[in-house]
Amino acid sequence: MPFFQADSIFVKDGTTGNWPTRLNARYDAIIEDHLDAFIAKRVLDVGCHDGRWMHALLSMAVTHVTGVEGRTDVAEKCAANLAECGHSRKRFEVINEDVSAEGKWCSRIYDTALVLGILYHVSSPYELLKRVARTNPSVIIVDTAISLEVYPSFRIYVEPSSVMGNGIADLDGNGYAVVAHPSRSAVEIMLGHLGYEVHVKHLGIEAFIGESKNGNANELSASNPMADYALGRRLIFMARKLT
Repeated sequence: MPFFQADSIFVKDGTTGNWPTRLNARYDAIIEDHLDAFIAKRVLDVGCHDGRWMHALLSMAVTHVTGVEGRTDVAEKCAANLAECGHSRKRFEVINEDVSAEGKWCSRIYDTALVLGILYHVSSPYELLKRVARTNPSVIIVDTAISLEVYPSFRIYVEPSSVMGNGIADLDGNGYAVVAHPSRSAVEIMLGHLGYEVHVKHLGIEAFIGESKNGNANELSASNPMADYALGRRLIFMARKLT
């Protein structure tokens, strides 16, 4: 049975990428395929958003999950969602800190770190990965949109912070964030330099579900919830620390 059902609060009340097909495909690729990285482990969820992945982990035999979320209202909603799902607060903590800055979240030690849907919403992806690596995880799983250049590079964008899931504004009163989308090889180089062996998971064309309402195959929608993965614009990187 798929983990995320239609009546899940993360489907009903979710504000970004909350289609069951998308959530369950990501669940299988990120969690189900790597159970050894989670069972009896202490896990860090960077950019935990509404708590969907913390919930998935707390529903199995993880020891503890720490989530980091930069938006205060979203961090509060995350904690409320997890409590509503019946998870003991002894097994999780939600830290309201901007992952683009130093904080208590990166001064701790974890077994596994999740960097899901956040790397391309910061201006300095390598600085974020360095902070994550500082927590000494044996496994880092990165799920990110990428630029399609074949060489190591970053494509710079400015995105409105008012859109849920986008980066946090980096100038007071500006309302926008500068973000950098890394290429595939850039992510591989960054993780490799930090001491990790990287395996790239491409969900592939079999994940292509359909067309959006206006017929644009590039646009995410309920009828086309996996377009970015299917077209290679989003990848999952499984990184294990070299011994």
